[in-house]
Amino acid sequence: MLSRLVALSMCVFFLSGAVRAADDDPTPIDVYILAGQSNADGRADFHTLPESQQQQFNQPSNVMFYHGAGRPPRAVPAHQWTTLRPGSGTNLDINHRADPAQLNFGPEVGLGQALAERIANRRIAIIKCTQGGTSLAEQWSPKQGPMWRHLTETIDAGLKALRKNNHQPRLIGMVWSQGEKDSQSQAHTDAYQRNLSQFIAAVRSEYGQHLPFVITAIPDSDAMDQRVIEAQRAVSNQDAQTHFVATDDLTLKDVVHFDAVSQVELGRRCAEVLAANRPNESQNETAHWPPLARRLLGIDDGQLAKLSREQSHGLLDIAPVHMPSDATGDCNHYGWPIATMTGDTIVVMHRRIPGHNRKGAGAPDESMSYGIVLRSEDGGQNWSEPYDLRDCMKPADRTRGGLVPLSHRKKFDPDNMSPKGYKIHLHAIGSTRDGAVVAVNNHGVFRSEDAGRTWRHFSTALRDDTFPHEMVNIGPTVVDDPEQGLFVFGNWFGEVDTYHKLSKDLVVLNSKDGGATWKATDHPVGFPQYEPAVLRHEGKYLFVTRDQTKVKAHKQMIWTPGGKPRVLDTNLVNPRGVDTIAFSLNPVTGRFEVVRSERYHMQLWVWSIAPEDWASGQWRREYRLLKRPGRFYADADGFHPAAAVIDAKRGVQHVFIYAGHPNGPAGVFRITRSLNTPAVAKYINSESTE
Repeated sequence: MLSRLVALSMCVFFLSGAVRAADDDPTPIDVYILAGQSNADGRADFHTLPESQQQQFNQPSNVMFYHGAGRPPRAVPAHQWTTLRPGSGTNLDINHRADPAQLNFGPEVGLGQALAERIANRRIAIIKCTQGGTSLAEQWSPKQGPMWRHLTETIDAGLKALRKNNHQPRLIGMVWSQGEKDSQSQAHTDAYQRNLSQFIAAVRSEYGQHLPFVITAIPDSDAMDQRVIEAQRAVSNQDAQTHFVATDDLTLKDVVHFDAVSQVELGRRCAEVLAANRPNESQNETAHWPPLARRLLGIDDGQLAKLSREQSHGLLDIAPVHMPSDATGDCNHYGWPIATMTGDTIVVMHRRIPGHNRKGAGAPDESMSYGIVLRSEDGGQNWSEPYDLRDCMKPADRTRGGLVPLSHRKKFDPDNMSPKGYKIHLHAIGSTRDGAVVAVNNHGVFRSEDAGRTWRHFSTALRDDTFPHEMVNIGPTVVDDPEQGLFVFGNWFGEVDTYHKLSKDLVVLNSKDGGATWKATDHPVGFPQYEPAVLRHEGKYLFVTRDQTKVKAHKQMIWTPGGKPRVLDTNLVNPRGVDTIAFSLNPVTGRFEVVRSERYHMQLWVWSIAPEDWASGQWRREYRLLKRPGRFYADADGFHPAAAVIDAKRGVQHVFIYAGHPNGPAGVFRITRSLNTPAVAKYINSESTE
């Protein structure tokens, strides 16, 4: 989804780091796309319209228009913004010669006129990309067909020209008028429903997951046409944001092309659907953000306005997930979020503590928790009420050894050196192959069988009286191995009175009973590694982990159960202060990717490496995902982009971070980025002024 995504894109200030300078505020403008073959291109002769309609369309239009048609030349010039008027079509398919005098047109004329009437308070722009005699199966095939490339090039060029001329474009919807060519082939007709679904998904991957899509029925002249129409209806019935416009009562100028009156009517029908299904602006505007969320990310109203002007590109979506309230008290630092996905549900877990460190952060109280959980079933747009995992614990387990959990007593309760508690530092979360969710944190091990709605606590798992080892600092991911069971990876962390005493091992926690009991093994790796991010790939475990020797670099490790870890140096080096990373295999690009913070100057970056280059340790820096103003740890704290989730269905990755003050308050935010990394990098890097 979101490869140039809509939603709340913060590309200019946060995401590319550059705020566009302009003498005047850009003018917001709604952009609609028209694409397809000859009935979208238009074979209708303007002069055959009734005189009253000709006079109407001869009046100056306030609708802007851009088209990318090539040969033959059209009466309306291509590749430049102008006012909407007839003349961007051609009569070439009928008499095999261009006739600009006819001022041929397609649905765009009626579409623009009706949209301007229905949405009088918005500027309207239409981008048209069409070519007669082209099939969805071949020419419009996503990523491969020449018309697909022409479509994205035309849209991108049109949007870029609007921005250059101080407009703020926002993609609102797309009209698709195509299918006649595919109905001439049995194979293409059979595949039309599948191909159309994939085409719509590809368009939304480029221009916004919520982009409304209107399909116009092809003229019905035979059984093959009818099958294509049935496929068009079926696709619209599968998706609430895809709509079907019937044309069986419209008239033709020949055996296949709509006449002038019908083209105007077709455009008006499409406008009616699009106007009734405009994207919900409340989901896409930054203005609805609560003041606290703005403060935690360090932005003011003026910067938010600049950010919202870029929302038509999409690419990325940033939104608050969980903010502390005024009544929260000292435990107002919501941090270190990690996530997993089971089915269509995202489950996020984060801490609720006084601050990053004890000094200046306030005191722990009963609300202090290392397991606050929220759920989303709609791609992170809306979230459940937070649930404290301690609420499913026995009272004796909940406060075993004291109010502050074992690994943080030296930080927040230094007078309490009780060795009782759960021997875990930090936390991990993951989904099992049967759809359960397992969470491990300072309070122990938890499991949910219903996508995070309800939870069970394994009372004795990793508890001081059942786990005869020192504490384990763990990485952010629980992995379900098809042969070995659950794995959590980390390093020894010392005892209650020797906080943060790291060894030079990879510690492997393994549960073969779903999380109820665990065994630990350790494997020398030669350096004090910390919070390893892990990915199971082709039966092996790949890690990108912090090297705590000088806390300036990440190293790679590779391990196979029963074997010895192998360590690789990388070019993932900071001048100071590395953090935990999100590590994934991008299913769109086929490359390993990390979302990695450079906390010393408050930035997040995306890096990638090809699987075949893993052994080199040489990652490619793709683009900057976020820049937060402020001085790290003086007046700002945040990031920790660990355990992000891939939503392959939507074509995105959801990354969760925290931001705020080291002593609180701090809140949890979602960054959703397109998996089309080259497209995101191309746009963001071209926009950056640094």
